[in-house]
Amino acid sequence: MSNIEYNFDSIIDRKNTNCLKYDALNQFFGEDNLQPFWVADTDFETPNFIIDKIKERLEHPALGYTFKPDNFFQTITDWQKRQHQWEIENSWISTTPGVVSGIASSILAFTEKQDKIIINTPVYYPFYATIEGLERTILRNPLKLQDNRYQIDIEHFEQLAQEGAKMFVLCNPHNPGGTVWSKKELQAIGDICVRHNIIIVSDEIHSDLILGERKHTPIASISKKISDKTITLMAPSKTFNIAGLATSFVICSNRKIRTTLDRTIYAVHIHGGNLLGNIACEAAYEYGEEWVGKLIDYLASNCELAIQFLKQELPELKIMKPDATYLLWIDFNAYGDEKEMEKRLKEIAKVALNKGSSFGEEGKGYFRFNFGCPREVMIEGLNKIVSAFKN
Repeated sequence: MSNIEYNFDSIIDRKNTNCLKYDALNQFFGEDNLQPFWVADTDFETPNFIIDKIKERLEHPALGYTFKPDNFFQTITDWQKRQHQWEIENSWISTTPGVVSGIASSILAFTEKQDKIIINTPVYYPFYATIEGLERTILRNPLKLQDNRYQIDIEHFEQLAQEGAKMFVLCNPHNPGGTVWSKKELQAIGDICVRHNIIIVSDEIHSDLILGERKHTPIASISKKISDKTITLMAPSKTFNIAGLATSFVICSNRKIRTTLDRTIYAVHIHGGNLLGNIACEAAYEYGEEWVGKLIDYLASNCELAIQFLKQELPELKIMKPDATYLLWIDFNAYGDEKEMEKRLKEIAKVALNKGSSFGEEGKGYFRFNFGCPREVMIEGLNKIVSAFKN
């Protein structure tokens, strides 16, 4: 598609659009007058090649029941091959409204109440809510901090596997740390899961947003044995800023596992998706490659600028440089306890950030900052933070 636009500096007003990030501030932070850097979506315009396809469909006057055409699945298959050199088949793909609903469906399909599920902590907070909400037991595998990046504690992971874990929910790339796990790490934990008959559910929603030279490796691409134990969850939502269209997909090569999972997805009736979400997903993967390249360049520049600015102005902060995502994981512990820092960020800096303890006890004292926004907006927020902490 021609005329692809790349203006990531354009500032759009998202207030009063029922936008979670802006219009739910009072609900989550107790006041409206905050600059939001919390919810993990971007403040960039959804690409014009997606909007144009949606507008084209809206010229038709009926929005009834829909299904996904063959090309919907083919664009996903082609995208995985181009972006991640991962050869998959259309028949391996199922759909859900979101990655978290895919996690929940997997838990319901393959575990029973009180069964043990491993997670690497700290990690994306819906992992806790979903596992505990379905009355399963969390086994925490705390990540090791080495050379200012997270590493998986393989020995401890093996110990947890021996405790009878039925499932492992992986975040790859990692949220909130932005770590792109090495193939060696993924193979090690994958092989453990194979040996102990543990199903891997891999959240790979940030896989298209690799900022540096590291390469994203879908854990299911490593070997047939690991693939046969893996349910991979992906979506175009983070990459193309279309989370509001609730369109995600599941990739699973093991026919028996896929059939069992599909039975659950169909039973709770979340397989259909929505008409405009289906169109957006198809357009994103068919026309989005060039646009994503420009987006990554912009995000990488934002990331570098934010880190250098904070290091210079607030040298006591410890900042984990992300390999992927548009999220900065910042250790504020040198400035006081988390409650005090949370209060200072809200009441003095007037910014909304995710507090680290919501990602698990290992994240206490950290805050997650979303730099997926126009540079001018990011700089304004960073200046507010610096002013609140400088003295």
